[in-house]
Amino acid sequence: MTNVITFPNAASSADVICTPLSITFPRIYRAALRDRVHYTLSPDRSPYPDLVEMKQVHSIVAGDRCSVVVRRHQSIEMAL
Repeated sequence: MTNVITFPNAASSADVICTPLSITFPRIYRAALRDRVHYTLSPDRSPYPDLVEMKQVHSIVAGDRCSVVVRRHQSIEMAL
């Protein structure tokens, strides 16, 4: 599944900054489940019935075996 996300033009202190790429991401949340970890842009707990902990983070925790793939497109049409 792919989500197309339009990032805000201005960063806030709670945003995540990727210094090497000069990209500012919105807040991210780490959902620790019983058997895995999931990162999301929404603090909504309802999609995770086996949620152990949900917290805002500023980076992916080492050892979580997760990654973020970022692709930049000139327009939403090109992204689709």
